Order: sequence, then structure tokens, then C-alpha cells
Amino acid sequence: MPHTRRKGKNVSSRSAADRGIEPEPYLANPSRQSRLSREQREALYELPRTSYQFSDDPVTEEQLHEIYRLTALGPTAYNNQPLRITWVRSKSAKERLLGYLHESNRDAAASAPVNAVLGYDKNWQKRFAEFAPHAVAAQEFFEAEEERIPLGRLNAQVQAGYFITVVRALGLDAGPITGVDFEALAADPVLLGGADQQPFLVVNLGYGLGPYRARGLRFDFEDVTRTV
Repeated sequence: MPHTRRKGKNVSSRSAADRGIEPEPYLANPSRQSRLSREQREALYELPRTSYQFSDDPVTEEQLHEIYRLTALGPTAYNNQPLRITWVRSKSAKERLLGYLHESNRDAAASAPVNAVLGYDKNWQKRFAEFAPHAVAAQEFFEAEEERIPLGRLNAQVQAGYFITVVRALGLDAGPITGVDFEALAADPVLLGGADQQPFLVVNLGYGLGPYRARGLRFDFEDVTRTV
């Protein structure tokens, strides 16, 4: 995901080869056909619904690893990957988490076998040499909090979209929650362990049970897009 830097803060425009980076072969889509069939698109985007009640079927550790692995492959600015995830599984941890949720969200969260607390690393720039060795000179620019925090927050929120899509692609259901006291949750020494991160979303994970609400209105293409 490209990011426009301010004037006077140039990052080298040399090619990857000039910077000693061996480009990976990219397998293009020569057929220009959809990568997913109509049925697959329907299964991923049209059929899944936000879940408010979950079965007792467990979510495995292998599934959580695969959720993260695929989420991390989505593009972010500088490949910065600021998303941080806390998987809430144990009874004691879940009870702590429920205390930060709006009362109307507690039953759904309690029924889910796993709750994922999504946050962003407030010091994501410290790992520039790992995630973007070709652009490590940019780290200095993002040492300033007013530059670092907005970009970290935005890209973690982008990754949250990938996260929910991956959860659905793997056959699980998701119930995202924003009715949370995130400031108090950020200070919880048990759930976040003093990590320097800011939570912004809780996602309930598992196998959803009905009944589901009727799908709300989705705006028409003409209402919310324009071509210039």
C-alpha cells in the first residue's frame, strides 16, 4: 500500500535490484478471469453474517495460526504490519474482557470460543529494519508520534478487514464489536500484559448459530461512488 511522504522526506526511488533486493517472481493472472468462482464469492461475501451466538465447537490453535498467516499477507504501508492480536481463550481472561464490553455485547462474546482483541502497535516503526530493510531511512520520519500513530492505526484497521475476510474464508464466523471501553482495556495488565498497543476492535470467533437478523440495506453503486 503506497504512502505519500511529506516534502523533504524522500525515500530512495532506486529499483529493488539497485538496492540489492532479489525480486520474487510474480505469477500474474493472464486469463484476467476472477480468481474465485461465483459460488466461492457468494460463500465468502454474500452468505456469511455477523454472528451473535456461537456453538461449543472449538477453534483450534492451527486455525488461529492460519488466520494470522493469511491476514499478514495483505498489503500495508511500507509492509509495516502494525496489527497486534490477543486471543482470549481462558475462562478467567474472558471474564476480564467481558467487564470492558457494553452490556449488550456480553452474551455474544461469552458464547464465542475465542475472542480476538485487535490493536495497533504504537511503536511499530521500531522494526523497520525487519519489515522494510529497503526503506529503513524512513524510520526516522516516523519516530514523531504525530506521523507514527495515524499511519499505524490506519494500517491496523485495514488489516482488521483482511482478518474478518480470512476468518470467513476458513469456514469460521465473526462477530466484530466496537462497544468496548478501549482505553480501560488498553491498561489491563493481564489481557494486554503492559504491551504498548492500543486496542480498537474485539472480534468474536467460532461457528455461528442462528437466528440471524435480516441483512441491512447496502447502498447502491451510484449512491456512494463517482468516476472522474
